Amino acid sequence: MGGIVAVGGTVFYFLKGVISSSSKGRLAGGAKGVVANAPCVARWAGWCGIMSAIESGMGSVCGVECPLNSVVAFAGASALFSARQGPRAAVRSGLKAAAFAVVLETTVYGLESMLKLDGSCRD
Repeated sequence: MGGIVAVGGTVFYFLKGVISSSSKGRLAGGAKGVVANAPCVARWAGWCGIMSAIESGMGSVCGVECPLNSVVAFAGASALFSARQGPRAAVRSGLKAAAFAVVLETTVYGLESMLKLDGSCRD
């Protein structure tokens, strides 16, 4: 997943640089946009890669794909990326990410159950 994010972020910032440049320097503007935003894209790609690794590892160990895997993966990746600021910041970041993941998983579950097309809502 991290590779997809890196490629997508690079393309996004390249196009953003191309669009915001003058007509004679579009290629250079796109390259500058990629270089200027490389740390942001790399960090996001790394976070997504670690989250995906934790989620896949939990799925293979437990043998079950459940929403709890993504909640723990969100919390673990965020805590790991905040560990430089100390254990307190890592725990706080992990708890915030877990709360966000619970809200996200609840929303996805609600939308999936609402959009089920089993024929009961048709005229």
